[in-house]
Amino acid sequence: MKLIFEASDISEAHIVAGMLENAGLQTQVNGFFLQGAVGELPASDFVKVYLLDEADFEQAQQLIAEYLNNKVEHDCAIQSSSSMMTKAAMTLGLLLAVLLLALLL
Repeated sequence: MKLIFEASDISEAHIVAGMLENAGLQTQVNGFFLQGAVGELPASDFVKVYLLDEADFEQAQQLIAEYLNNKVEHDCAIQSSSSMMTKAAMTLGLLLAVLLLALLL
């Protein structure tokens, strides 16, 4: 058994483990119950994905690299979309403020 991925949370660990298992690789997620032990504090470095057959290590690394590249692209797209929505909301707010001011005068 070899450590292949340290997840930011339990959801990401299961996403990665599921992706690897879908490719025919056997995995194990450890640290599930440790997150509850810290209570309200942010959990970090607790959840790990292990590869059961070390012979599959290179294939697993390639799949995880693809996952991380797609995750970065997805996060950038979300930030860009969020930025456009913020600008639109600010423009709408300014327009409403001008209309309200015009009605009061």
